[in-house]
Amino acid sequence: MPKNLDDIQQIDRLIEYFKTKKILTHKNIENFMGFGGGFINKVKQRNGNLSSRVLSAVIDKCPDLNPEWLLYGQGSMLRADTLPPALPPTPTPTKLTNEALLMDLLERVQRLERQMDQLQMKYGVSAYAETEGNVTGTHGI
Repeated sequence: MPKNLDDIQQIDRLIEYFKTKKILTHKNIENFMGFGGGFINKVKQRNGNLSSRVLSAVIDKCPDLNPEWLLYGQGSMLRADTLPPALPPTPTPTKLTNEALLMDLLERVQRLERQMDQLQMKYGVSAYAETEGNVTGTHGI
């Protein structure tokens, strides 16, 4: 294992990423990625860097892996845009939203009053006639 962070090769960063995914052996990484057996050791013996074809395959198979981290060791291992989104802030009531809410409620009340008037005309009863808290009319409504 390299002693200095600057000496860490792309293949070593890839192995480190897979360790966080609980894919611990070279064979399991190679199987997951569809690489031939011994691929990781061959890359380590060469220079530790991945070809553009391999990098493309890794990025396609591991969308949460930060390519900048894999290539250069810069930034965090995981892409920021794949982290779970933060909850949206709870909107604080404003004068505008309160006015819109009041207007909506007023429209609903007016619509209900029109419906009540139509029912009163249809059945000949007064919905406003109350006797001991019960609404009464000719039809017991």
